[in-house]
Amino acid sequence: MKTKFILIVCALLTVNILYAQNGLQQLIIEKYYVSNSADSASASADLSLAGYSTGTLPSGSVTYRIYADLLPNWGIQSVFGVSNHPLTLTTTGNFFNHPNGGGNGGPFGTASAGILGSGTTLLDSYISCGGVAPSRFGVIKTEDNSAAIPTGGGANYISPSATILANNDPTATPPLTTFDGIYRISVSPTLLALTLIGDVGTPALNLLTDGAVVGNTFTSNNCSWGVLGEQVGAFPTGTNKVLIGQFTSKGVFSYNFNIQIRNNVTFAIQTFVAANPVAAEILMPSLSGTTGLPVIISFNPTSGVVGTSVTINGSGFYGTTTVAFNGTSAPFTINSAGQITAIVPVGATTGSISVQNNNGTGFSSTNFTVISNSVTLNITAMIEGLYAGSSTMTGIVSPTIADTISVEIHNSTSPFALVQSYSTTISNTGLISVVIPGAYLGNSYYIVLRHRNSIETWSKFPVTLSSITNYNLKD
Repeated sequence: MKTKFILIVCALLTVNILYAQNGLQQLIIEKYYVSNSADSASASADLSLAGYSTGTLPSGSVTYRIYADLLPNWGIQSVFGVSNHPLTLTTTGNFFNHPNGGGNGGPFGTASAGILGSGTTLLDSYISCGGVAPSRFGVIKTEDNSAAIPTGGGANYISPSATILANNDPTATPPLTTFDGIYRISVSPTLLALTLIGDVGTPALNLLTDGAVVGNTFTSNNCSWGVLGEQVGAFPTGTNKVLIGQFTSKGVFSYNFNIQIRNNVTFAIQTFVAANPVAAEILMPSLSGTTGLPVIISFNPTSGVVGTSVTINGSGFYGTTTVAFNGTSAPFTINSAGQITAIVPVGATTGSISVQNNNGTGFSSTNFTVISNSVTLNITAMIEGLYAGSSTMTGIVSPTIADTISVEIHNSTSPFALVQSYSTTISNTGLISVVIPGAYLGNSYYIVLRHRNSIETWSKFPVTLSSITNYNLKD
């Protein structure tokens, strides 16, 4: 961790005001880089020279960046943990910290290419409020492109011919040798001072410093990091994403954040918590999560019959072992780390979609509605020539079956063409039941009964077919 922007203060004024539109849209978890054996050897060499424990960057370690995705004109004020809203960062491995780090948490204290381009420095674990160095914002790598967003940018710290940080893992594209996610800003906005308060400056933070302390858990109910005023992203009137931390570990990384933001035009303040909101606090469960788990953001279509192809969008889909619709496993194809195509399986019922890999299971926040593949049409009618009184008919086929009958459905508009015809039976109590393909679900048709000794009878109005449709022709 770096020290240049660190200030120690004693209090944080938190104002909780709820406004109609939420300025914080979501957290974005970027898989920034996946380390290989060359990176591991370089990190161990640097740690050894500094007199620290080596081997804290095993091959296969993943560096995650976490961004607050804000509406234009909104900025981060603080990321915090308090008694009823703890802040937690944990990993099943250990956090990696490069010895170029300093004694406290925060952005890098220099923009020197000799520092940031040294070994595995850029994989350091740190907390932030937008930046990685003076006038250098952390941005999602796909936005670190002056051709696409021509308001800054610049050459990478990592050379295209580099041997360190050169791994081109398909789950973390584009590679750092193409875009390093460090965006050079020479005009406003510039990074404001990162401020730390509470116990975040004491032992809890030591494992996010320079590598002297190795650990896997940062937790506090009395801490905050942030800025005086508010910090917008590198592109404040556009995508406006603010980096709040970078974390590197071989293990499964879990987090629990709480965030306060402010609008720089209206000065409105909003406070978002991962759980247990009180007063005007806004609940956002996605502030708590586990990286390495699949994340389902959306799916399309949101309903369908068995056999429907569903596109699932999210992240962490490489390595998926199972996709299920409300617990029923489905055939699937992995299109990319952020997209899967699955087929609604036989036996599926309405419920959440789940995607599972070796780290665990991610669930959709909304249900996929399984539409029945058939329509059951129940009709009640009486044949006058067989009527025996008391709403019963004489059974000709059997004591309980009155006779055979034909059921037709016709288009609801002229010339009222025949759509389907079914030969079935009518019970002695007047019940007729037929099963119609689900393709007709939700459409309206005239129902027509034909009997060899009776007058053809049509429904008075077109009937809209639902999965179970009941219609009484006696009325």
